[in-house]
Amino acid sequence: MESGFPAFYAAASPDESRLTPAPLASSPCGHPEQALIPVSCLAHIARKFKETRSEFPRIGARILLLIGSIYQVEARLRKEGAGPLERQRARWLESRKPFDHLRKLVRRVIRFRGITPGSGFYKALNYAIEQTPHLEPCFMDGRIEWDNNLTENAIRPTKLGHKNWMFIGGEHTGWRSAVIYTFVEQVRRHGADPFAYFEWVFEKLMHNPPPEQLAALLPCEWIKTRPAAMLTAEARIA
Repeated sequence: MESGFPAFYAAASPDESRLTPAPLASSPCGHPEQALIPVSCLAHIARKFKETRSEFPRIGARILLLIGSIYQVEARLRKEGAGPLERQRARWLESRKPFDHLRKLVRRVIRFRGITPGSGFYKALNYAIEQTPHLEPCFMDGRIEWDNNLTENAIRPTKLGHKNWMFIGGEHTGWRSAVIYTFVEQVRRHGADPFAYFEWVFEKLMHNPPPEQLAALLPCEWIKTRPAAMLTAEARIA
């Protein structure tokens, strides 16, 4: 997730009031050939400047200060329990200016004579220039998070088991794994048991349902059929 488009929309809360960038489309049944809206990760941008700011301390501090101001707004909104519309409005009123300043600053600084293309700071600037345009969706939809930290934490077991699963499939294994983990995390975020969902959906798939009925087998549809008490009980078991 360090190069190219690091992320796409994915649900990050049970009521879908927040979306966090993730290595999958907004629809859990999405396909690589579908038209997707890429969303970058602000935390990755900040991390690169934290790692290289010793090369140009004053400029690095200024860039991190701008990024920090954006996160300060988000922290306050989270504390206030703001919904998507409030978050979108606050971002336009409070985060738009520092974000635009950040984009202009990195484009101006990278032309400085003392910053050579081989330096880590130059690479951090170039990365920011490439990725910041893909943070614009954060201003268009208040459900979208600025970074993919929640998703990275959710898929951490995949990385931990990487060597164990190295030979479990062919070239499409990565995509299939992303789909499965997206389903698992969607069910978990609703407080339900992923095993119960897969048991249910595999039983349905055994009857070979037609394509038009597949949408009814998604986690969000299954959740609607589960009584609240059962969800709580399943969550305790999981």
